[in-house]
Amino acid sequence: MPFKQPDPWSNQFFKNIKVRDDVVIPVKDFNVWPLYPDHRWIYDKLAVALSQELKAAPHGVPSPSYPVFTWVPAAGRFQTKQLISPHFSRGHFWSTLLTGEHVSSDAAVMDGVVVWWSHTTGISAGEGSFNYWHIHAKAMPEIENYCSAWSDKHLAGYTGMANFETIGGRIIEAHLRLTNQWPDLYGKGWLDAIVRLYTEKRWVFEAGFRARDMLSEAFGLDKEQ
Repeated sequence: MPFKQPDPWSNQFFKNIKVRDDVVIPVKDFNVWPLYPDHRWIYDKLAVALSQELKAAPHGVPSPSYPVFTWVPAAGRFQTKQLISPHFSRGHFWSTLLTGEHVSSDAAVMDGVVVWWSHTTGISAGEGSFNYWHIHAKAMPEIENYCSAWSDKHLAGYTGMANFETIGGRIIEAHLRLTNQWPDLYGKGWLDAIVRLYTEKRWVFEAGFRARDMLSEAFGLDKEQ
């Protein structure tokens, strides 16, 4: 299947979309790695933080100021060096503590230039999980302007879908793929536009906006159920 490795429950979205067999449209991050060697560095979250001039370093390197956020295994906010030091672990890092709304943004990119946006926020169920995803109809100019400038600088030469996770308008992680949970909510013809993006390197999507917000609930059920 040209839409590489979607979850079995999401095949319903992709099975009737026509695309050449030699074209691969990644849905999972591990499919991206061999396809885009020049840009796969964005899966290094420390590199992404430093690319934005955020304070960040591997565990063991002291921060010049606090509080900071440390990534796994003990993810969270730490106020002092004394509090964070017991949680240092090889292979992990700390970074500037970001505050504000956590947004997941899908973007269509042509040679580094973002040509389409959609933004989603999670409605928390507690303990890091979500009951619903809120797919917004509105634009989010702060995120779009910031991430577009970042993409212009760092994704030149890349054409395809991207996903940016941001907190307070700053990128905490990025992915070179589409989000496969709700492609049906982006409007009729959106997946055909994705195929054109990957096969013809152009973006044509007539329904470029939605008139209302939408919610995505439990994943894995056929839309007819």
